[in-house]
Formats: sequence, structure tokens, C-alpha cells
Amino acid sequence: MLNALKQFFGSALEDHSPQYKHWNAVDGEEAIKEILMKSNSLPQVIYKHSTRCATSYLALKDLQNLSEEDLEKADFYLVDVIQQRGLSRTIADELGVRHESPQLIVVEEGSVIWHGSHYQVKAQALSDLLQF
Repeated sequence: MLNALKQFFGSALEDHSPQYKHWNAVDGEEAIKEILMKSNSLPQVIYKHSTRCATSYLALKDLQNLSEEDLEKADFYLVDVIQQRGLSRTIADELGVRHESPQLIVVEEGSVIWHGSHYQVKAQALSDLLQF
């Protein structure tokens, strides 16, 4: 998974550049359980991204506009739906949210509190949701 992200993003993830430092890789089904556990203390944001989709590219670019304040209010995860089809399906099944991409899923206290896809995936929508 990390190699696929590196291939798409270049060295940005590896170098932890400010542009991508908030995205964590989801590297298996155990990570989903960990995300659900962590959601009891801090919201967890999962972004399902397709490297073959212009809408996904634009959504990810828009999500880079999240403020530093917003980035401190949640943990952020990126799933490459092309490289991780099985994991993407597992997330859909575990969380009870139909798979789409691009897709943003916010989990709090073990439950999905918001999800959106395509043109709903916006930094402003997520920022508004994280204002608590």
C-alpha cells in the first residue's frame, strides 16, 4: 500500500511534506479495527481515493486546504481503491457505507457520523463537521 501511495504522490508522503503529512496509510483489516477503537477518543477520517479518477484527484486537492487546526481534530487515512479493492470493500462492509470513490467517511465513537462521495468531498464540509 505505501508503495502505491508513494508512486502516486512521489516522495511527498515519504518526506512528510506539509502537503501530505496528515494522510496515514491503511495497511490491512486490523488497521480498520484500530481506527474504530481510536474513534472513541478522536474522530477518524477515511478518504477512499482512486488514482484513475479526475474527480478523486480534485477532491484530494481540495482536502489539502484543511487548516492546521482542523488537522489536529482528527486522524486522517487514505485508501487507494485501485490497489486495495479488498480493503475498500471491507471498510464498506464494516462501516455499513456503500463503496464509492472518491469517498470521505468520518467515524466517531465506533460509528459513521457522516459520509459523502464525489462532489460532497470538500475541505469546507469536513471542516464544518469537525467544529466541536
